Amino acid sequence: MYITDQEKAAFVKSVEGVEWKKELVHKKKERLKKYLEYWRNDPQWLVSRLQMNWQTKHSKVFLKGGNFSHSEGTAPVPTVRYSGTRDWATDYVRPKLEDVQPYLDDSRGLFLEHKKTGEMEWVHPSKSGFIIDKTNEQIMDIVADAAFMYWLTREEEYAAFAAPVFFTYMEGMYYRDAPIDLENSNQQNISGLATFEVIHEGIVVSLVTTYDFLYNYFKSNNKNLETSVAVFQKWGDQIIKKGIPDNNWNLFQARFLTYIGLV
Repeated sequence: MYITDQEKAAFVKSVEGVEWKKELVHKKKERLKKYLEYWRNDPQWLVSRLQMNWQTKHSKVFLKGGNFSHSEGTAPVPTVRYSGTRDWATDYVRPKLEDVQPYLDDSRGLFLEHKKTGEMEWVHPSKSGFIIDKTNEQIMDIVADAAFMYWLTREEEYAAFAAPVFFTYMEGMYYRDAPIDLENSNQQNISGLATFEVIHEGIVVSLVTTYDFLYNYFKSNNKNLETSVAVFQKWGDQIIKKGIPDNNWNLFQARFLTYIGLV
């Protein structure tokens, strides 16, 4: 959604008269209701379900080709966990947010349900497909909707709900390095900051959207935005530097860079 503060009055008026815009806003508002209720009862409900190195605070990520190997190092804050593998296929179910264990950071890996047996198992991240990054994407998509609703309504509850999740993620990415492929394979040339391919960094869209719609709220509440700006710069640099030059990857990369360029 591309909109400016100067166009807000016209947009609000159009929401009242254009059915698809009215439905868009309605769906976002309805989607947020249950998450806001969870948050009212427990302010840590959503942020605690981010996939982070909550206890270890690892600052470095190591891959073995297209698979996550391990992480190490120490940061001053919890850091963002890296995706499990370049291959989306997995034998395990991505849990609903309600079923995600809060603040999970265990040396045994992830605790997931096997698709065939229905049994819960400890799983190394490399066997989990996209579960880690897609969980974070889902959370940040919710946060982006809340940011939009704050911008539209100026109801501060939306901003208070969204801001801690945004800053927890961004600070966690600020202190975490881009991955290193221990096999020095072609994977080293295509890795993003959150996923195994720079063309899969979809969470950038939600992060930029959140930053943009909450910018005035951040400024009025004296939030330090230097870390967030640095993360967007680092992400943009990674997307520009990595990738495959002789196919259509540049089109996907350009989309993410367009969002980053907005902030």
